[in-house]
Amino acid sequence: MNSSPRKNSTDNRRDFLRESLMLAAMPAGLAGGLVQAAVQAQVAAPVAELKLGLLGCGRRGLQLTKAALASQNAKVRLAAMADLFADRIQQTYRTLNSSFADQLEITSATRLTGMRAAELLADSDVDAVLVTAASGVRPQQVRLLTEAGKHVFVECPVAVDREGVEALSEIAENASHRGVCVYAGSNYPHQPFCASLVEQLHQGIIGELLIGQAIHHRSVETAIVGERRTSDHELRWRNWQRDQRLGGHPHLADLSNSLSLFNWIANDLPVKLGSSSPDSQVDFVYPRGLRLNCQFVSEASSSHPTTVMQIQGTRGWCDITRGRIYDSANRLIGSASGSPSDVQPMIDAWLSMLGQAITKPDSSVAVESLSQFRLAASATMNAIRVGCG
Repeated sequence: MNSSPRKNSTDNRRDFLRESLMLAAMPAGLAGGLVQAAVQAQVAAPVAELKLGLLGCGRRGLQLTKAALASQNAKVRLAAMADLFADRIQQTYRTLNSSFADQLEITSATRLTGMRAAELLADSDVDAVLVTAASGVRPQQVRLLTEAGKHVFVECPVAVDREGVEALSEIAENASHRGVCVYAGSNYPHQPFCASLVEQLHQGIIGELLIGQAIHHRSVETAIVGERRTSDHELRWRNWQRDQRLGGHPHLADLSNSLSLFNWIANDLPVKLGSSSPDSQVDFVYPRGLRLNCQFVSEASSSHPTTVMQIQGTRGWCDITRGRIYDSANRLIGSASGSPSDVQPMIDAWLSMLGQAITKPDSSVAVESLSQFRLAASATMNAIRVGCG
């Protein structure tokens, strides 16, 4: 009798992964869903106006909000800002005000602070919310927001453990039935630069794909934000990226982002784990034999994080980072279109989708958003399965 709940939980995880596999295994589902959405975003007519809320006023929240305010796919106004700490709201507001003053509708009443900030944001009149607060509480926050009818962009990784991914997947599915979009941030699939490389790889320019590699170079972080403050509780929340319950494993974000790209390249999900050492490297094996090796390198002298990616085939190799494709004799045979971009294409695609969701009475756009979310969630789940969570 005691084994039944565990069996049901295991079955649920298998069902979730099976559905994700069906989505990722179909080129039309991946390229036609994510990449086409990014392309369509470039030509979509702007919506009249979109009131945006920001939940989590850190560096990532600032970056995404800048992209939203700069987008040509919607007339965006930032109508509310929420964070545990008032000083973070003020710092982010000052930065945004220097470039987007005419698009800010922030007053003392719409600066939402404290542990109830997400709840207060759900009660506001915003149309959509960028969720970039601590990864460990994103499922609870997204539940509050979607139940209030707010469209949501949730940063990846979407959660820090299996239970969180499964809970958020259920939340996203329920929201889609009501026409509410839950969109998961995954930058690579929205970049035309990456799309042009992946198309050539799918056409067999370097033959059968054998092994991919992603090397993440990160600086050794020593500073603790707010270390002179007396409250351990505040220190924990100000430095949530270092807290396993709030931020997950230190490599979780890097690993899930790498998986989102290589799942796209492979048109599949990894089926097993090869050699693994989560603190330094991990291998994934895909159904047709492609192996992905992820390495994590900490460097005291590194001031900016960098990621180097490449993939080897039977007839050549591809330098994904630089957008170059070579044959077996190292002769250049292909290249990416354009250059790597920032988060703008991803945010443009999201805003374009919101424009359609707001103007269409049915839930078809929300269902498309759910498919995209599941692909990002499957990358998070697979990262967690190797111990990053």
